[in-house]
Order: sequence, then structure tokens, then C-alpha cells
Amino acid sequence: MTNIKIICDRNIPEIPESDLKNLENDLKNLEKTDPHLTESEKETIKDSKMKVLYHQYQKGRTCFWRKIKKSYTKTDLNFDFISIADTLSKYFKEDATLVETSTKFTPFLPTELFSREKTDIIIINWDAINNDSIYGSDKAFQFFNNYKSALNEWVKIGGILILESQSVAWNLVQDSYNIFDQSIVTSTRQGKDLKGITGLVNEELAEFYPILCGIKDKNIELINKIQDDHWFPKVVPDELSVHPFIQACDHKEDRKRLYMSWFESCSDQWDPIIFTGGDYPHHDRKPIMLCKIVETPPTKVSDSHYGAYILTTMYLGSSGNKKLIENLLTLNEDKLGKYYKKREMDNQINEARILKEQEDARILKEQEDARILKEQEDARILKEQEDARILKEQEDARILKERELQMLKIATKRRNNIYFWSGFFLLIVIIIIVFYELYGKINDGILAALITISATIMVAIADRKRKEG
Repeated sequence: MTNIKIICDRNIPEIPESDLKNLENDLKNLEKTDPHLTESEKETIKDSKMKVLYHQYQKGRTCFWRKIKKSYTKTDLNFDFISIADTLSKYFKEDATLVETSTKFTPFLPTELFSREKTDIIIINWDAINNDSIYGSDKAFQFFNNYKSALNEWVKIGGILILESQSVAWNLVQDSYNIFDQSIVTSTRQGKDLKGITGLVNEELAEFYPILCGIKDKNIELINKIQDDHWFPKVVPDELSVHPFIQACDHKEDRKRLYMSWFESCSDQWDPIIFTGGDYPHHDRKPIMLCKIVETPPTKVSDSHYGAYILTTMYLGSSGNKKLIENLLTLNEDKLGKYYKKREMDNQINEARILKEQEDARILKEQEDARILKEQEDARILKEQEDARILKEQEDARILKERELQMLKIATKRRNNIYFWSGFFLLIVIIIIVFYELYGKINDGILAALITISATIMVAIADRKRKEG
């Protein structure tokens, strides 16, 4: 048996128009039958009849989960509708008479609601903790805010909390959502300005997430039929007296919407389940349903536990989405645990894959770095070899030049020697010729030989000078 607690408003009297008309007719008939009644007496009679009607008709803001309950009468789902304000009011009223009556009233304490034996799922009806004092939402808000530590412990051992849209004057109430997580930031965009009739399933999670399993269409559409009821009581009395009446704002057509604005941001512990749909482009879509699965690791005396917070800006009970509602109402520890374990395993596999990719990338980088270093080393060696070759060529050129200079010096020296000895020999020849002319004592053969040798030497010198240029 799954025990589901629906948190709704305090019971506020609502009187059907037909009964009000009957009351007016009765008063008119009374005036006809007794024309002597004073105005004070008429007012007293009217107040008395009105009080009877107030006790006869009790209703707060509409809780659409009451209709949903009828679809699950033959199931193992046990619904219990609770008004925090009414229960506390009853407790304090009866507590004041305990001494006189000696009766014992069990107060509506956190240990009653946040008990895994008595409660599996808590659903907070739309606006039931929006801090509205007329409908007792302020009492419910204070209760959950003051006892959130007990709520958190209940979730840790397998409790599931589902929060519908909480708004005031078409704006989401940030504080109502922050009871469950301070990281959540709601949009300041007024819901009245939005169509808000379609949502889009997070396709990345749709296949395995227990809330989305079996939802074939990625679009969550609003089914208007269930919203034919009024959202607010038609007539609401002042808390201090029967009169005057407060006429509640219904705006039935304006209320035909799937969600009221969206979440702007949250921590990465939350999974975005459903996004805004319709006219919103993909890059502008915002989450309208978030889920955080909480795991409590096993101990020596207990197994693992899996609970969940499901926060939404949607009107779930009036959405008409049977499969989504069924998934929420049949959610349990087993389903949450299976998904959580699968996700953790997938995360581990993904982390291992990422680590392998990082390791492969590191190895590739090391190989690439080694290749680059080798190329740089080879280039350095080639450059050194090229530099050595150039230096060797320069050295060889220098040595060759030195050799050429040396040979040039030797050649110059030899040439100078030839010039010297040639000149010297010519000088001797000239002296001999002069001596011969003066004294005529030289042989003609010797003279002819000397002239021939001198001519040959002169021709050789002239030829060498021509070659040297």
C-alpha cells in the first residue's frame, strides 16, 4: 500500500448561488408574513441562516487531486487530504479543553506526517504553501519551513515530495521553493503573460527516468477537460465575522494553463525533467519540472534508501496528463534506486571512458611531443652537419687560398731569380761584347753563342711576361 498525503488549503465556506437566492426568498417571505420585524431582527435571522449554510458547505481552493483519486479507487494507492491550517486549528481548540474534558487529541506533528510507515508520498497542492493567510497557506508554509530538517530526514529514508506551482498574483513565490533548496531561482516573469500550455520532455532522460517512462510523446500537452471546475471558492467570508464577503478571483479561462513561469537556475544536483515548450525556441527553453534523487548509503543496520524532491511550476493535478500523473503516484524507492544505480554505473563508465580518452590523449601527446623533439633533434644535427660542412668548405677554401698565395710567392720569387740572373748574364754578355770591341780578343764562335743565349733569354722573358699578362 502506498500512502499519499495531499497538502491542501483550509476549508473555507462556499455557498452555492441557488442557496443564497433561496435565503433571499425566505427573508422576503418572512417580511410578508411578519411585516412588524425590525431591521435588527431581520439581520439576526439572516446571520443565523447564513451560519447554517457556512457549516453546510466547506471548501478551499480546488484540489484537482480529489478527482484523480477516483481513478485509483481499486488500486493500492491510499489518498489522504490534509489541511495543515485546519489540523493545527483543531489541535489548539481541543487542547484548550484538555483539562476540563480529559480527552486526548493527537497533534499534527512532524512525526505524524514525516513517518515512512504512514507516508510514502507528499503532494503539496497548487498554492498550498504560497503564504496566503486567507486560505491558510501561511500556516502550511511556516510548517514546512520550520520542520524542513524533519522533511529532509524523511526524504533520506525513501520519502518522495512533489510540489506543484506556488504563486501569488501570477508570480512564482521564491521562498516557497527555497524551503527545499536555496540554490533554486524562479523566474520573475509574470505567468499571466505566458501561454504556458505545452511542455517538452527532456529527451536525454526520457528513456530511463522513472517519471518519464512510458510517455511516448515528447510534448506534454494541457488537457482542458479537468479544468472545467472553478479554481477558487465563489464566496469567501472574512475571518473575523460572517460579513462582509470576499469575492475570490477565479479567471477560469486565464487559469487554463500547464505551468506558471519557470526556473531560471539551480544546482547541478537537480535533473531538469520537463522544459517550456510551444513557441519557445530550444536555446531559450527553461525547466518547469526539476527532480533531485537523494541516496542514503547502507549501514550495518539498514539498506540503501532512495528518496526524491520533485519541484515544478506546473499545475499537475489539473493537467490531465494521465501517464505523467501515474508515474508520479507510483514512484517508489525501488524505481528511484534502479535508476540511481544505473545512472551511477553509467557515470562510472562515462568517467572511465573519459579517463581512457584523457590517457589516450596524453599518450598521443607524449608521442607527438617525442616526434617533435626527434624532428627538432634531427634538424639540429642536420644543421650542425651543414654548419660543419660549410666551415670545412670555408677552411678548405682558406687553405687553398693560402696554398695559392704560397705558390704565387714561390713563382714570384723564381721569376725574380730568373730576372736577376738573366739580367746578370746579359750584363756579362754586354761587358764581353764591349771588351771585344775594345780589345778584339774574343773568339767569334764564343761571341755568337753569347749573343744567341742572350737572345733566347730575352725571348723567354718576353714570352713569360706575355703569359702572366
